[in-house]
This record gives sequence, C-alpha cells and structure tokens, in this order.
Amino acid sequence: MMATFFGEVLPVFSRAVVDDEDEDVPVPEVFIVRETTEETTHDHPSFDCQLLVVAVGPSASTFVEAYILSRPLLPVASVQVRGSDKDDTDDQLSGLKFRKQPTTLGHFYHTHLLDKVLCCVVPEKLLPEQSTTLGEKIFSCVNRTCFTKPVVIILTSLHMCEYKTQKNFDEHQSIVLRALHSSTYTTGRLNQPYLEQPNTLSGLAAAVLSECEVREIPGVLFVCYTDMLDSDPSHVQAFVPLLEQHPFKSFVTPNEEAEANLKNLLMQRTRDWGNLYM
Repeated sequence: MMATFFGEVLPVFSRAVVDDEDEDVPVPEVFIVRETTEETTHDHPSFDCQLLVVAVGPSASTFVEAYILSRPLLPVASVQVRGSDKDDTDDQLSGLKFRKQPTTLGHFYHTHLLDKVLCCVVPEKLLPEQSTTLGEKIFSCVNRTCFTKPVVIILTSLHMCEYKTQKNFDEHQSIVLRALHSSTYTTGRLNQPYLEQPNTLSGLAAAVLSECEVREIPGVLFVCYTDMLDSDPSHVQAFVPLLEQHPFKSFVTPNEEAEANLKNLLMQRTRDWGNLYM
C-alpha cells in the first residue's frame, strides 16, 4: 500500500507478481511428418533400420550428409515445428485466414544399402523442451521389430570454451573429440577418450542418449569440441576417423564422392548465409 500527498491509500503491485508475467510462454510443438506425394501425412512414421544415426548441429549434419548419405537422396520424413494456438488467434483478429507454415528443422534419410541405416539430421538448435520431446519421437519412428540388436550413434559439436579438463591442455589445440555411451553399449572398442568429468551435455544429443539408457538400447555419443560452431572443413572432417571403427564400419561403406559432396555443401551454405561484410 502507498499513501499519496492527499492522504489517499492506493495499492501498489510489484512487477514480480503481475499475473501476465506468471503465465507460461507456449513452446512450439515438434512433430515428425513422413515425406510423401499424397496429401495426408501422419505423425510418428515407422522405418526399418539396424543403425540409427542422429546428427545434431551444423558440423555433424554436414558430415552425415557428405560422408554417409548418397546424393541425391530424398528425405523420408522431416522434423517440423508447429506454431502455437495463439498464432491462429492473431490471424483471425487481423482478418487473415491462412495458416502459418511449419518450420522445418531437420530431416530423416534412409541409406541405399538395404535400408539398414536411418539418419536423423538436425542442424538447427532446439529449445530444451523441444529436445526432450524430439528425443522420444525419434525412437517411435523406428520399427520395434527391428530392435533385436539396435545400435544408435549420436554426433554433435560444442564450442571449445565448454570443454573442461584437469589435465595439461594445449591451448593451441582447436579440435577435441570425446565419447560417451550407454550402459548397454558393447559394440566394439572406442578409440576416442571418454568425456571427462565435470563436463556435461544437454540438448537433443543428451536427450537421445538418455532415451538409449532408459530403453536399454546400445548407444554411443561422440562430441567434437571446436573453436567455432559453423561448418568448417576441418571441423566436419574431425568425425571421419569414426568411419574406420565400429559401429560405423559394420554398416557404412566408404563414399568415394565424400570430399566433393563436402565442398558442394559448404559452398551452398556459404551462398545461403550471404556476404557478412556487404
């Protein structure tokens, strides 16, 4: 309460308890849609695979597209973000009757090799709530009858400033590759050092590995710490040694056009970004 100069007593509310600020901001819904020529699509499509590869971030996504997927290759499904109900209300108030198009954040691809490898490529960054939801939906896209001996590989990149170590570290080292796997992973020996404590992971990569642990599915996560997060040839090629070891070696054949694919992808994305100095 507050007294004015004329003796009136007026209520004063703190900004910390305003009702409007206590309302939760709606998070756009993430869903998976099968790519088809038909008009009807459905959520949670099911695909057969023996190896599931989830690439998170621009560098990991570029590596999968260049070194694992054969081009041209059409996506079998897409990861999209649906607008909230509030968007439709705003359209109605402004007299517009069209529905806002969903935003595509990533795609699913099936390799040509007997459809044994399913790749989920998500170069865009997600909100924490969206990462948890998408982590669950990714596994719902895999045919459960094929999960006799499944293997999941997760690839992601983080900035070097997030890497913590108690050992002597070369400050001039620009790339560090570490591994982390679920308790049920026994498919081959890892050549990369394990991620040391107290490092932590978050986002979609951590959500997928957590799902592997809960579902008792063998999964391994490779995180590449680099001095920049944008796609750079050296940062993308940091994942190349993984192709010579399990579980990649058991499912993925060497791609002779990988270097050409990588060059074309980087040139295309450079044109999309435009000239920053113009």
